Amino acid sequence: MRYYIASIVLLVLVLLGHIYGSDLGWYTSIPLYDVVMHIAGGCGIGLALFAIYRHGTDRMKIFVRVVSGTLLAGLIWEGFEIAYDIAGYPLWTFGYYVDTAKDLANDIVGSLIAFYSSVYILSCKK
Repeated sequence: MRYYIASIVLLVLVLLGHIYGSDLGWYTSIPLYDVVMHIAGGCGIGLALFAIYRHGTDRMKIFVRVVSGTLLAGLIWEGFEIAYDIAGYPLWTFGYYVDTAKDLANDIVGSLIAFYSSVYILSCKK
């Protein structure tokens, strides 16, 4: 239950950070704001997926599901950026491709933080 609560709290904070960051121009005025938001979002999605998949299977399967599920969520988010033209760079340019790859890599970093911190917490409980 604790993983669900942590993921919900983190994802609500990411949502608020995105709303305020968009309205107040933090994405362009604060260096690395986008990086922090993607890592935090990946961590929130990763915690939610860990909470779902942590029972009854081995760690490698959980790892693959958490990372691939977070990557899928990141791809959906990048599609959202395309649909609403908020990518930060003109679509289909080199800058856009680099930004998208960086965003997806940061999402994966967040999922790895969630997975390894959750596995560490579980191993400490024993």
